[in-house]
Amino acid sequence: MLRSTILATVALALGAAAVLGANQLRRPNQQSQPDFATGTVTVTIANEPGVTIVNQPGVIVTNEPTVVARQAGPWTVSLSDQPVLVWTAPDFLRAGATYTFNWPGGRSEERRVVAVGTNGWVQVDTEDNHAKWLNTSVAMSIEASAP
Repeated sequence: MLRSTILATVALALGAAAVLGANQLRRPNQQSQPDFATGTVTVTIANEPGVTIVNQPGVIVTNEPTVVARQAGPWTVSLSDQPVLVWTAPDFLRAGATYTFNWPGGRSEERRVVAVGTNGWVQVDTEDNHAKWLNTSVAMSIEASAP
């Protein structure tokens, strides 16, 4: 009996110390919290999010966030630790000469080269006298046509 009385007294003392300690740690500018002394406390929720329901008339969406996103600074694109492949047009291609370009899949076309560009590109004439660019790095073979 004495033992249970002592345990009950210690438990009550610890509970009272916890309640008093919690009240002491509370900052003065914080909203009060319910405890044994204050009773009911009114809680206000600020910035309560709205709900979006698709195809439901009369539903109001509130507090939608405004998002503004844009690129900050210049774009930098690089290949780290990878060799950079540079395609060049074959050395034998000359402006003014006519060549037959054989493409993957068996298609071929005969074109007069107007200009040799960079990275494997050549400008050629078409039947309707419009310029067109071909990428010679894709061609299966290129044959010089008879002059």
